Amino acid sequence: MKRYQNNSKWLTWFAPFQELSISAAYLMPFFLQNGLSLLQVFALQSIFSLASLLWEIPSGYIADRFGRALCIKISAPLAAGSMIAYGFSHLYWQFIICELGLAIANGLISAIDTALLFDSLKADGNQAQFVKLSQRINAFGFAAVAFGVPIAYVLVKYVSISSTLVADGILICVGCFFVFRLVESPKISGSQEKIRLSAWYAVKKLGSNTEVRWLILLSAVLSTSTYLGFWLSVPYYNSMKIPVVLFSSILAIRSLWKAWLSHRFHQQKHLERNMFGYALLAGLVYLSMATRQLWLIWVVLGHDVIQALYCQPITDKLNTHMPQDCRATMNSVINLIMRLSYSIAGPLVGLLIGNVGLQVGFVVTGMVCSGLAFVALSRLHRLKTFVKGG
Repeated sequence: MKRYQNNSKWLTWFAPFQELSISAAYLMPFFLQNGLSLLQVFALQSIFSLASLLWEIPSGYIADRFGRALCIKISAPLAAGSMIAYGFSHLYWQFIICELGLAIANGLISAIDTALLFDSLKADGNQAQFVKLSQRINAFGFAAVAFGVPIAYVLVKYVSISSTLVADGILICVGCFFVFRLVESPKISGSQEKIRLSAWYAVKKLGSNTEVRWLILLSAVLSTSTYLGFWLSVPYYNSMKIPVVLFSSILAIRSLWKAWLSHRFHQQKHLERNMFGYALLAGLVYLSMATRQLWLIWVVLGHDVIQALYCQPITDKLNTHMPQDCRATMNSVINLIMRLSYSIAGPLVGLLIGNVGLQVGFVVTGMVCSGLAFVALSRLHRLKTFVKGG
């Protein structure tokens, strides 16, 4: 067996250690405990997004030039160190430094792991398995959050909330055992000139394709809707008078739900119908949250459906438009757009809620998310994007 054929296995086994499996439920309480306002939290996340934005394309180019597996091997220890440092930090400037470290580490794996997996499968003639294996990797990551809940409960009760971040860093260190086993996927001979494609050429190549543009917009809107939903879930739970001690249990339920969805549904058919469903859910969840009815708290599971299922089919479509030797760079361009979306939407929503309140903020956010998603889908429908190939 060729060593690169094991890359999907090692990426799958690393996924649980890569995710914030212990601290995820307590990130917002951690920030609030250290005196940060909602606006400051979103500003901190925007710093991460902007740093990631500036680093996305250079990191993708470095991966294409020097090795994707190599970049991931650098990323894991750096992320571990940044998380451990985060757990011992208390000041805003310290949080900023840790976020910058995480941004660098994230840039060395984000999109690069997608390129490594896609080309490893393509070289072995198993490209059709990309969506299935990508969702399996996600399922392992989601499940890890749920299994980390008992550890999180013990740490929060007997140590501190900040200890959950340190634990996450230690888990990533353990995950390095799998990361260091990754190997480079084979490259197509005679294409060395493509390795030197500039970032500008990658952006131009993607931007000149109408289908790609609308796919990126759809992906950005759906991703941002769940990103904002995650950070707004804690203020939402607080407004419903839900005890903080239950946050980890709620997250565990949602994570197991996402893990089951990712494992159970490998979307090959009815893609367009599914995408319209995700676009509708993006707004309906926010509108239901705006009612602040306790019996409707289950609607947050709608965002989990989107997060678990929307990405891989779109990523698969996008990667068919990319030449192999600049795949990491082009995936980084797409991630850059996502980060830009987060960095703009986060502070805007924070300001909106600060001025008009949580309920109105939910309504406006939901309407904008669904509206933009439907615009993108209407154009993709005309292009028959999700009809092609099933």
